[in-house]
Amino acid sequence: MCHKRVNKNVAKNPVARAVARKALEESILDHKIKLYMSNKGDACAAECIGIGTALSVLAFAAEMDKNIGRDHALVRVMRGAISACYQMSQTDSYDPMNTVAIDKGLDAAFELNKKLKPELITRAWNTLITAAGA
Repeated sequence: MCHKRVNKNVAKNPVARAVARKALEESILDHKIKLYMSNKGDACAAECIGIGTALSVLAFAAEMDKNIGRDHALVRVMRGAISACYQMSQTDSYDPMNTVAIDKGLDAAFELNKKLKPELITRAWNTLITAAGA
């Protein structure tokens, strides 16, 4: 998986922001479809890491937003989904018992994506990438 910083000029471009927001929404829907098409025991580490990464970025951006914050209900739901993704990524085995938590987390991400300022998402992404040493 390739991670790179987001250029500040791109983050300020309204067309680029709209395209990025739409791409994130499509990614969320793709993840939901894959989630419900999986069978118990299927390998899922890569998918769970992808979902967990997207949720982590949006949750971190929401925590930085003064109008949303760490204790917002949607952020808490996303943290539960991140935990479920982590558990399944460690076993690399799809467990349908985690489906609802992850699905609700993706729904929360979809809603927060509409509310968050693109600059915060960019800042969260770049901060997490830097912290990961990528």
